[in-house]
Amino acid sequence: MRKLIAVMVIGCQLLLTTGCWGMKEIQAQTYGSALGIDYKEGEFILYFQALNFADIAKQEGATALQEKTGVVIGKGKGESIEEAFTELEQNAALPLYIGHVNSFILSEDVINKKMKDFIEYVGKEPLLRYNSWLFVTNGDIKKVFDSDSFFNLPNLFTIIQRPETVINENYFISR
Repeated sequence: MRKLIAVMVIGCQLLLTTGCWGMKEIQAQTYGSALGIDYKEGEFILYFQALNFADIAKQEGATALQEKTGVVIGKGKGESIEEAFTELEQNAALPLYIGHVNSFILSEDVINKKMKDFIEYVGKEPLLRYNSWLFVTNGDIKKVFDSDSFFNLPNLFTIIQRPETVINENYFISR
């Protein structure tokens, strides 16, 4: 009788035990490092700069420094930032994850005309950080994302991702 009760208790515990059913594999997602938002002709254009793991985890040595892999950039359009991101997700091969985004590049048109929409989007999206870097450009955002880093390092080592050294060396506050 005790064995039957023990088997029933263990069986019930096994049924209630959670597993990794909702777990997503690292390689089964596209991790974003920066978002670029432009506003032209009544619609938002969203650029998604993704991490390229082949670029991050490369081999050591001189030959590894000479190789150049391209930056992964996605693009979506829509009447709102959410619609642009939805279009971008629909065209992506893997699900997009924005929890690692720490930089935003905005066009002057977004700053002048649609800053409220940007603030609302960042406020509504729980995965986006409030302590992200914010840059403004009057040029093409895709060209900014596609800029090279020194020694062909991954895009995580560009000024967009790590501007602290530039700010520490060049920032001036007048008294």
